[in-house]
Amino acid sequence: MNRENQPLLLKGRRGDKQFARKIDKACIIAGYFNDLLLFGGLLIGGYLPILAPTTSVDDVLEHYRKWERGIQICGTMWVFSGITYPFFASAVSKQLKRIPGINPTLVTAWNMASMAVTMLVLIPGLFMCQAAYRLDRSPAVTSMLHDIIIIYIVVPFTPLAVQGWLVALAVYQDYAGDRDPSPSRHLFPRWVGWFSLIAPILMIPACAAHFVYSGPLAWNGVLAFWIPAISFGIQVNVMSYASFSVIDKELDHEQESLED
Repeated sequence: MNRENQPLLLKGRRGDKQFARKIDKACIIAGYFNDLLLFGGLLIGGYLPILAPTTSVDDVLEHYRKWERGIQICGTMWVFSGITYPFFASAVSKQLKRIPGINPTLVTAWNMASMAVTMLVLIPGLFMCQAAYRLDRSPAVTSMLHDIIIIYIVVPFTPLAVQGWLVALAVYQDYAGDRDPSPSRHLFPRWVGWFSLIAPILMIPACAAHFVYSGPLAWNGVLAFWIPAISFGIQVNVMSYASFSVIDKELDHEQESLED
């Protein structure tokens, strides 16, 4: 290759890389917007605090009539999370691929779990839109739609657990393969792995919400809803922060490949 053309080609590649990093950062920021859409929507829609499971069908209908416009807005916000979460998850997936020697199966599983999480947010959002669309129907119908919405929000924690434990396993694999703690040799710090391991464990009680009607394991209880919801919010923010921080980070093995 003509040496005179090499600097121009390298400059073009660097420019492309910088543009790609800007896109990655924008996608990571979508993770923060995702939490804003979900939790902000719940506040606007009157879902926080969640109605107790023992609430009568007539009281549920009255609640939906009172919060009709807010529930419609909440449903729309949750539907829009179908945009923010895939962008966020895709950007995290790209950073996971940078971990030296990472098993591609882990990245594939992360992507599949991300698709499941997206659907688990879209579906209750659509049910919110449906529940608030016709409030002249039987109270039993509105109450049933409300139950479906809450069950979808609270119970299915498993895709989130898959994501967290995959990140923990990826970080463990990174450090197990190279005992050198130098930041230039590892993408994510160890604490990201430990947090990703523990956060899903705190969500496990949510799977019992459909067994009881009162107490901490009920769908409005501290163990079934509040702790898992906070854990999910923090988990997304932790991965957003950690991934955003490493986008511009050049690892030693990446520098070596560029020099070759």
